[in-house]
Amino acid sequence: MHDDPPVVNFLALSPSETLLAVAMLATDKNGQRGEVALTIRDDFKHCGISWEMLAHICRYAERHKIKSIKFIESRENHSAIELERDMGFKALDYYDDPTLVLLHRPASPLFRGAVNR
Repeated sequence: MHDDPPVVNFLALSPSETLLAVAMLATDKNGQRGEVALTIRDDFKHCGISWEMLAHICRYAERHKIKSIKFIESRENHSAIELERDMGFKALDYYDDPTLVLLHRPASPLFRGAVNR
């Protein structure tokens, strides 16, 4: 177990300190598995901010020995699912809810290949 809190928040700010995006990484009590939530202002989508935030979170997870990371996405959120797949996450059906998709991947040095575009 590591000394970091089970929930870590990440912020993306503009040079003028306007909040552009927020992400959260919540880990289980053993710090082995993490779940990510990420949101970005509509007027800053498709600028690479989500990619950079997720890359940063992946590197953080690797440094802190988190073994796997997952997202739970609405099946309608095609752009997020595509981004996560591009970063090496595997999409799976989400249990008994056909409106959701589970995206999962191990947190390992494999992240380096996906996050260093």
